[in-house]
Amino acid sequence: MLSCEEVVERASEYLDRDLGRWGRLKVRLHIAMCKHCNRYVLQLGLTTRLVRSRPADPLAPHVEDQLIESFRQAPPEA
Repeated sequence: MLSCEEVVERASEYLDRDLGRWGRLKVRLHIAMCKHCNRYVLQLGLTTRLVRSRPADPLAPHVEDQLIESFRQAPPEA
């Protein structure tokens, strides 16, 4: 059986139906027995649906310029 950490790592793939049959079954078995992971997957699914249903607002040109400049000045990750 999957651990809670493994379920959290695979939750997005599970909700997006990107896991194979065996992977989906393993996640389903775990969330059927673990109320915490069940709640996590339900909340993640709700959040994802809400974000996807909201129309994207275009950025104001000055905000976009500020973001691009911030990314350029950010130090590279090690």
